[in-house]
Amino acid sequence: EDIYNRPATAFISQFIGSPEINVIEPDKAPLLGLKKNQTHAIRPEHMRLGSGNRHGKVLLVENLGSQSLLHVESDVGPLRILQQGQ
Repeated sequence: EDIYNRPATAFISQFIGSPEINVIEPDKAPLLGLKKNQTHAIRPEHMRLGSGNRHGKVLLVENLGSQSLLHVESDVGPLRILQQGQ
């Protein structure tokens, strides 16, 4: 569980969990209110569509039964957002 919730690096986090984690590069981090001097990794289930003041375009919606995986092109780069429902 620690390696899933608190991986040592963003690189390691990309190998654990499905769908793949979102990696936010240091130059884009301030757009999400994150520290600029480091790479951030945010799990798709920890992101919400419509939360915050960022803009993006939903490119694909994957129906996963009780959840949907949204593939979004945003001003911070490509993101995956896992939400409940279809």
